[in-house]
Amino acid sequence: MAEPAWVGPALETYPWVVARRAIAPEDRIAVGVRGQERHQRWGGFMRKDQIVKVVAPSQLRSDLANTVRRGLPAMQSLRFLEIELALLSNDWGPGVSDWGPGGSVGYELASHAPVVTPESDLDLIICAPARLDREFAQHLLMKTTLAPAKVDVRIETPWCGFSLEEYVRSTSERLLVRTATGPRLTTDPWIQSAGGNE
Repeated sequence: MAEPAWVGPALETYPWVVARRAIAPEDRIAVGVRGQERHQRWGGFMRKDQIVKVVAPSQLRSDLANTVRRGLPAMQSLRFLEIELALLSNDWGPGVSDWGPGGSVGYELASHAPVVTPESDLDLIICAPARLDREFAQHLLMKTTLAPAKVDVRIETPWCGFSLEEYVRSTSERLLVRTATGPRLTTDPWIQSAGGNE
């Protein structure tokens, strides 16, 4: 599919893309491009040799924000959670390796493009290569509800991603997860099964 006309100018202004979960052709990665308007989102592929710098969510913290932007609720929420999660650091257990902001907050901190608005949520990404204790997950979810802005937490395992809130509150044995081949239901997001939904 041809890229929209706004993609080129957007990348000239802010030459940053976000990695997205999709199967890419050999020697390429799946990326997403953001425009200045909220509806301007485009998914494509780029060659690996075009990548100049990689910034992981765990490298992004609120002190990277422009001073005049730190008062936005989503930025305040990140600062709040930096303090709260530091206090919880001894309770993380072996399940969590690192965490950081994604979405508009993560993009702005990396690129310095002013994309966060007063209505923006904070998207938080927690990498959990090993099983995340459900009791700790409940405690973590409770902490996010105290933040100034709405916080959406995505747990990333080696093969999929899923909502912390759904993980904590679901009464079903199966959980909806996002994979490179699309959404699917699974009973265990830490064990990749062959084929489709379990």
